[in-house]
Amino acid sequence: QMEGRLWSPQVRWSQRACFEISEDLCQPLAALRSSLRLVKSDLHPHVTASVWREVAEQVDQHLLSAVLGKGMLSLSGAKQWRFDVEAVAGVFSLFTSKPMNILRRLNQASALLTLSVEELKEVAEAVSGLGGREAEDLLAKYSLSRLSREQIKTLCKQRSDLQDEEVVE
Repeated sequence: QMEGRLWSPQVRWSQRACFEISEDLCQPLAALRSSLRLVKSDLHPHVTASVWREVAEQVDQHLLSAVLGKGMLSLSGAKQWRFDVEAVAGVFSLFTSKPMNILRRLNQASALLTLSVEELKEVAEAVSGLGGREAEDLLAKYSLSRLSREQIKTLCKQRSDLQDEEVVE
């Protein structure tokens, strides 16, 4: 457990790169976790459920807006952001055994940003050119149901390892 300490967990990706939570998230995550512990211990369970779900929705919306407004991300930067999203979701493990399901848009955005270049091109082409069932099938393949096509286009354009001409307008 992380009680009494700031957040500083690490994880190892398959490429053996080591990540830590971004420094500017450590204190806010510790404060959020502390506040949610108080909510859980001091409020009736029905009120607690309502509060933490609303907080999760606001976090999901705010951080998605933040990443959509970011500049270019390298694959490594995208993986760092995914790790940060997983850390944010972990705060909600106080209430659910599947916290990544709570922050669905963030989860989908971070998964999209960490796709291979080939997969990212496929998704970008689908939201830009394909219509109907074919595009929907491709978006379902990558589990992108919670993101709008505009959000997907924006996220695809943010990966710095794609040339501008590789991402269809």
